Amino acid sequence: PKSSDSIRTMRLKKLVLKPNDAIAKLSSKFVPKPTPKPKPVLAPDGPTEFKVETTASELSQIAVYFTDGNGKFYSSKPMVAILDAITKTEKQKFMRDILKNGEPEPVDLKVFGTVDVTVLGRRDLQLKNVKLEPNKLNKIIIKVSNGTLEFSFRTDLTTPVPFEARITKRWIQSPSFTYMSCAETKFYDPGEYYIEISSLPPIKLRTEISFGFPTLVQISKAGNLIFTNQEAIGEITLYNQDGEGENFAPFHELNFNGGGNSKPLGLQPGLYKAEFMKPGSPKFSAPIIVDFKIEAEKETYVELKNYNGLLITPSAIGTMRITNETPDIKLK
Repeated sequence: PKSSDSIRTMRLKKLVLKPNDAIAKLSSKFVPKPTPKPKPVLAPDGPTEFKVETTASELSQIAVYFTDGNGKFYSSKPMVAILDAITKTEKQKFMRDILKNGEPEPVDLKVFGTVDVTVLGRRDLQLKNVKLEPNKLNKIIIKVSNGTLEFSFRTDLTTPVPFEARITKRWIQSPSFTYMSCAETKFYDPGEYYIEISSLPPIKLRTEISFGFPTLVQISKAGNLIFTNQEAIGEITLYNQDGEGENFAPFHELNFNGGGNSKPLGLQPGLYKAEFMKPGSPKFSAPIIVDFKIEAEKETYVELKNYNGLLITPSAIGTMRITNETPDIKLK
């Protein structure tokens, strides 16, 4: 989908599980494939471009700046270590923090003279022979490059992800969002981002994009929901589990006119509910709710009728049973 409407969630009522709305505790025979670990694309080795500026101060402090070299400064908050220039042993370590005015918060120095400064976890951000002076504010200004954002499926790193993502940078005064295809790779300023992917239902997450490094967001492949009723059902509202709690939130409405197997509807793996009115039921009758589970790359066939709280799964077809147990399932 390329429309921004595809990632808007519906603002409808929320459905809360009740004791008589419990779902079945069924184990699936599906064993997920191990997730391949992509090799990180490291920034090229070589000297890091930096400069040191000092101003007189009653305190001996250090402040670390990250810039693109063209006047733009970044708000990332990595760990920074000061090392002995000869033995490479760690002498001081601190978390870079940002003040309300956007400036890095100065940190009291415990080490002076010629040292090495490194951003922990970053092979490419290592500063050699940095001179730190007492009774001064030592500003270390480091030139960095943007990071990249890309998407893949957990079990398939080669197939393009056919969705669109809305990307919003967090912790800035005037946040704005951009759109990108999940099949492409784009450069972004380092920082923390909120991402909403136009899957069904939408996937929402937060991630950190680092200097000069790729950030890979992996999602599950969809499973298919297929309704099997011969008679027309009419309007159906689908709910998915809202976070890790017991609340279910509506995210999609559709009409089903019966006639056997419906067109497959791709849904992200998880627990769901379908709410509908029994055909021919009196006006203002209570709706019927059917619980079902979607598994990645599997088809779940659902006949819309009253199952009294049964959870329908791909592995349960033909062996359905009713239970009042709560499912031992945790979703992220």
